[in-house]
Amino acid sequence: MQTLTFFLSLSGSLTAWKKAGILDREILHLSEYIRVGVFDKINIFSYSRSDLMLLSDLRTADPAYEKFEVLVPSRTATKPVILLHSIFGPLHHYRRIAASTALKTNQISGSWAALIAKVCTRRPLMLRFGYILSRRFRLNGQRRAAYLARLVERIGLRLADAVVVTSEQAATEIRGRTGSASKVHLVPTYVDTELFAPGNAVEPKGRFIYVGRLTPQKNLANLIRAAQRGGFEIDMFGEGPLKRDLETLAEALGAKVRLLGSIPNTELAGTMKNYRYFVLPSLHEGLPKVLLEAMSTGLICVGTNIPGTNDLIEDGVTGYLSDGTTDLELADALRRASEGKNTGSAARALIEERYGLRRYIQQEAAIFESVLN
Repeated sequence: MQTLTFFLSLSGSLTAWKKAGILDREILHLSEYIRVGVFDKINIFSYSRSDLMLLSDLRTADPAYEKFEVLVPSRTATKPVILLHSIFGPLHHYRRIAASTALKTNQISGSWAALIAKVCTRRPLMLRFGYILSRRFRLNGQRRAAYLARLVERIGLRLADAVVVTSEQAATEIRGRTGSASKVHLVPTYVDTELFAPGNAVEPKGRFIYVGRLTPQKNLANLIRAAQRGGFEIDMFGEGPLKRDLETLAEALGAKVRLLGSIPNTELAGTMKNYRYFVLPSLHEGLPKVLLEAMSTGLICVGTNIPGTNDLIEDGVTGYLSDGTTDLELADALRRASEGKNTGSAARALIEERYGLRRYIQQEAAIFESVLN
């Protein structure tokens, strides 16, 4: 029996995914592994005991989940329990992990659990960089966290049998840091193109949608200033520590910006179909999944000219890129998008060609096969 043990990010769980409304999206590729026969069973190394009950409920609704098991802590998750589980959990669940055909991480965060499992069981390991964690910490001014993440990345690159990255910039950097560039594979993340399909937009022509966390990285204060400067309307979906500050700024400027709270991923596709325009004004990104989903829906997308975003958007072809991240530059990009040609069809075609679930599974299946052989 071909079994994959999949390690969630530190403190991650199926329950957390469900609360965030992204369970269906995040577990889709694991279900597809089973559906097409890449693996017969999936173990999920999780940090919440509530996943046991959730998995039981999922099995009742869909027999396909009989192929899943969760490897959880022996006690209710607290910060100390989570840390201990990341270190000793691979030993506690040694038998199940050792019986696996292969191991795979979700992100670098918490990946030391998979590295410990790799050392103990000698099973092949696929190390995944959805983004370079040390770089993100560094850009956010978190120097100590960046140093620790860099250390984990260094050990992981040495121990992993295959390394998967999602963007061209990450591929270039990681190949330069590993002694074996041949084990670094560029596999962009996927989007459910059937779910995120073009619809009939009903929102006014000048209204944009933003979806994501309300954090400094997303550069939303400048987006609000750009909206006020250009007279654009923006609906923001998401939660985060800056929500109150952003509401205050929008009110003070008289900007036509609505902060509408979080939206479950199960409802996101239907909501996106109501809009013509999408904007992602981030200061830095990995390969932003929400941008993939917006492009798959055929929206006219605006983003900043940063790695990850510019892997997807070709200015004037598959969307519009801001020259920089200031409110002036964002306002100009919003204007060009609203006055320029419709790039939605080209964006949709790009996603169908390169970022569909089937292509993603085929690429990773080929990597697993080469590693196992």
